[in-house]
Amino acid sequence: MKSNYQYPIHLCIIMFLIFTSCNKDKTENDITTSQKIFTGSLINPSPEELQSFYNSNFQIITGDVEFTNMINTTDLVDLSNVIEIQGNLHLINNVNLISLEGLESIEAIGGDLILSDNNSLKNVNGLQNLSTIAGKLEFIDLENLENLDGLISLLKVGNRFSLYNLVNLESIEGLAKLKSIGKNLGINNHSNFIYSKIASLDGLQSLSFVGSNIEINNNASLNDFCALKTLLSHDGFQGEFYVSGNYYNPTLEQIAYGECHGEAQIILDGLYIQGSGTAISDFFSEGKMKTAINEVTQENRPQLHELYIAIKGGTEGFNIIKIDGNNRNTYGPGNDFAQVAEEDLEDEEPRFGLYRGSIKESFAPFQVSEDGLYHIAYDTEIGIVTIAKVEWGIIGAASPGGWAESTQLPSTFDLNQMLFIGTEIPLSEADYKFRYSQGWKVILDPDFDLGDGQTGIKIYSRLGGTIDHLTPDGDNIHCYEAGIYTIRMIWSLEDGLSASLEKTSDPITDYSNTELGFIGDGIIFNGAQHDWNSTLYDRIPITDIPNNFTWIYDTIKVTSQGAFKITQGSHWDGLIIGYPEVCLGGNAADDFHGDASENFIAYKDGTYQFELTLEAINQSYQLNINAIN
Repeated sequence: MKSNYQYPIHLCIIMFLIFTSCNKDKTENDITTSQKIFTGSLINPSPEELQSFYNSNFQIITGDVEFTNMINTTDLVDLSNVIEIQGNLHLINNVNLISLEGLESIEAIGGDLILSDNNSLKNVNGLQNLSTIAGKLEFIDLENLENLDGLISLLKVGNRFSLYNLVNLESIEGLAKLKSIGKNLGINNHSNFIYSKIASLDGLQSLSFVGSNIEINNNASLNDFCALKTLLSHDGFQGEFYVSGNYYNPTLEQIAYGECHGEAQIILDGLYIQGSGTAISDFFSEGKMKTAINEVTQENRPQLHELYIAIKGGTEGFNIIKIDGNNRNTYGPGNDFAQVAEEDLEDEEPRFGLYRGSIKESFAPFQVSEDGLYHIAYDTEIGIVTIAKVEWGIIGAASPGGWAESTQLPSTFDLNQMLFIGTEIPLSEADYKFRYSQGWKVILDPDFDLGDGQTGIKIYSRLGGTIDHLTPDGDNIHCYEAGIYTIRMIWSLEDGLSASLEKTSDPITDYSNTELGFIGDGIIFNGAQHDWNSTLYDRIPITDIPNNFTWIYDTIKVTSQGAFKITQGSHWDGLIIGYPEVCLGGNAADDFHGDASENFIAYKDGTYQFELTLEAINQSYQLNINAIN
């Protein structure tokens, strides 16, 4: 490979020969001094250039030394004469570099020392005489580095000191003489589900000054911070202290008072959500996925898991981590995982952002495009994950949109707690449910054979039951008093989902132009049973009393062989009056009863007059039925 350093070695040697042959008056000491200084940088030199450099006995390099992507470099013996590098020393992605032999004479580096992605390197022996780094020290992604014993003489780092993703690092005791770090001290891994071996900060006992922040994160085995007590007792640290994702995560105060060694963190087996796109950076119970109900069977499915969690849009995302005893497996998106196009969504699936696909072992995170609350589902048997954006709303006969469309509850984004709130929402005395993103269910696999003639794995995107106890498979929630309401759905990382309903005023709705008619096969029209596709005998009300609206139907034939309702049109998005909604009166009230679908059913065939009165103030219905002989 051709060298691109500033002053080629062979040029320096030629200039030296010319200089010595043409200047006979120079002393021997002058010649020796000029041989020791290499003016310029040594960047990716060829073997021939390295040999020339070694033969020239240079001891000081005024510029940088960089070996990057040098696949034939196994050691650095050709630098064995160098005692000082006034610039940077960068050793990056040299896959066959197994030893730092050749650096034993280096005492000072005037710039940065950066070692990155040299994955054959198990130690830094060779740097044992290095005492000063004027710039920063960064050891990054050295996956086989086991210790720092080769830094036994290091006293000072002028800028930041950073160890990052050193998953096999077992000890930093080689830093025993290190006294001063000019800026940040960082010992970090990308995430705490990358298993790292370092368990103690022994080696930092002599450290008495850190010029900026201390960041120690995601070291899964680290539980001993006692080596920092010297630093704290000397008031040598005034920055911020960031500690998370370690085996033990003490505060500065705990370390100062001797609570510097932690007990083991107990992590229950299970599936956990974790990632920088969420508020969860450790194996907290809030991130543990729960067993979910399969909507097909309406029973818990042991292989199906779910969790509601807030996620930042963008590249940070999250992973799913499986804990099984001492085993830890990290999962990310499979090759087919993607957002589902709107035209590919099933009719009852959420509409505001749904991701679906396979899962695989990977540190690559699941990602979403927008900030929001999300519902994550994962079935371990089929290996499918869904992530649905959650925008809560209410739907039902009690709500403004009826059963046809949700009334949405706007929200503001926060990783720890989100409030979905709708104000001035009119509710009638009827039923409703909560559902998110205009959907009823999320489908993981529509065709999976469950046995006993049942197929499919689906998860609820709705909640019912009662306002105080919401469940995915709960019945409709009943609004017992019509009015204007403030409706809240609250999600918090600590407590999950909860809801509240607050009546703020009574309803007064003008129904003077509302047409109501009969629908169903319990009505006889032109000598035959009617159907459920359209309404008959549509009327507008009379309003003899303010806010009371009365619809009168003089001659209605009914049959006991069917059922009917009174509705506002046939689209099921307006008023729907069934048997439970009315108070019956008239001489034929006892001729009718209701069924499980809340329809009216006649005990016998006949012709009747119906008079329906709606009191708008309290949304109550009075239906008087009188027989016509």
